[in-house]
Amino acid sequence: MRRLSLFLLQLFVCASLGAQEVIDLTGSWDFSVGDSAIYNDFVQLPGTMLSNGKGEQTERLWYRRSIYVPAGWNERHVSLFLERPSAETSVKVNGMNVGSSQNRFTAHKYDVTKFLIFGQRNLIEVSTPSTKGSWQGISGRMELRAQPRNLYIERVKLTPYPFQGLLQIDLQLTGRINYLNSEVVEVLMQRADVDSAAIVNRYFPLNGRQLKFMMPFSNEVAIWDEFFPHLYRIGISVGNDYYETTFGMHETMMSHHQPVLNGHDIFLRGVVKDDKFPKTGCPPTDVESWLETFRACKDRGLNLMRFMGYCPPEAAFAAADKLGFYLQPDIPAAQGEEINRVIEAYYHHPSFLMMGSEYYPDSIRPAIQPIPSSGKDNDNLRLSYYKHEVEASLLSDDNAGFELQDFAEVCRLPVKQWHLFCSSVVPLVRFPKADFTAADTLRVPVEVYNAMNGDISPIRAAYYITNEQQQVLAGGEISKKGIPLGKHVELGSIMVPFNTIPGPQKLALTVTLGNKIANRWEFTSPKNVPQQSELVSEPN
Repeated sequence: MRRLSLFLLQLFVCASLGAQEVIDLTGSWDFSVGDSAIYNDFVQLPGTMLSNGKGEQTERLWYRRSIYVPAGWNERHVSLFLERPSAETSVKVNGMNVGSSQNRFTAHKYDVTKFLIFGQRNLIEVSTPSTKGSWQGISGRMELRAQPRNLYIERVKLTPYPFQGLLQIDLQLTGRINYLNSEVVEVLMQRADVDSAAIVNRYFPLNGRQLKFMMPFSNEVAIWDEFFPHLYRIGISVGNDYYETTFGMHETMMSHHQPVLNGHDIFLRGVVKDDKFPKTGCPPTDVESWLETFRACKDRGLNLMRFMGYCPPEAAFAAADKLGFYLQPDIPAAQGEEINRVIEAYYHHPSFLMMGSEYYPDSIRPAIQPIPSSGKDNDNLRLSYYKHEVEASLLSDDNAGFELQDFAEVCRLPVKQWHLFCSSVVPLVRFPKADFTAADTLRVPVEVYNAMNGDISPIRAAYYITNEQQQVLAGGEISKKGIPLGKHVELGSIMVPFNTIPGPQKLALTVTLGNKIANRWEFTSPKNVPQQSELVSEPN
């Protein structure tokens, strides 16, 4: 089976390379600043003014490079691909104007076929206006791409229907169709995360430049979510052209301000990431950098990142797909034309959960509670603040989740303590008051926040109270039952008379679920005279 898997992988790769040839444009480029270009400097692209040590520029930026284009490309359609320019670009090839692009968050693509001289060196010139800040330049892939000129794939849209076992494929082609040859669309599909996964191969008749058809699954569909991020690879072949990508089988909708994924509610534990990247000046375009970022979030129990005022590059979506992490691009209203381009470019990524909230009508807007920066001056105080705010959100009926506003501050805090109160399953208590007397009995209702992908089988819930010396002063079982998906799942209550505990002293109440899930709260017992009394645990 391993040999078969390797063969199928080679089939995908060889078909892709055969259809689209690429010339890498990364490296040293002539550089100029001003209203017109006088090239007397150079920079490394992809790169920014910050990464090239140029500082912030206030005038137009110019880049130029000479590149050899093989004679064998003279029968190909050739495009210039710039993944992530910092602003509008204008392009010239061999001194002739090709055009301009104002895409902010998607790639700039130019048809340069008629401007090239094949079999010779060609001069490519790109210019951009100045932008405020250190994100000035071009990042990501920079390539010349060759496709078949007669017939090639221009656009692919994938729409999954996981519970019907179908994938809808919307295909847009450009060029001439030879109906006499009865050309067809061939689709190859395979699980991406299983070495021994079988390949599904289907053929569909080519009857126009715009096609819509359903691709059936031969086996049970593997669903994508944050707990089981199963991915599929798909290859689409038309004539001599080939397209390949990954996707996840998932279904998202909104119900009463609550996001629903694959038929069940999802509860969002998010964080906001601004567009400040001090080291490079621009968002990273490599998958590994985003994997590191999203792992830091998942380690702290978070499952969503909102990008305030921008959309991340393709690599962010690819990394989030792999980890099972939700993304929310947030495009300003003034850049509304970019919405369709962003959806077209990244819609097939299952991690693309939703767009910025200003684009949702009130009737379907998810209710997310913002939690601002703590403003505290040490980590202990910051953890007392975030624990209180996060737990208040988990205990609330008025939201579908929360959104931390300070990514940098959150990632500085220790993972172990943070994970107690921010996770997909969190024990919670409701202290009736802050100050107690010796005559009081501590009565604490206990509940669970269950944001897993379904119900939890019967599990033992217990509690214990310890002092600063870690001595256990009280404890017992609360309940042993299943926990349905949702908020406010009542487990029972804890009842401990204060006259059984010497005071005053600092105490900690810990509630556990099984052996791995726990949460902890500190409080102070009142001054009293200890008396012998039986400790009571009241199951629900």
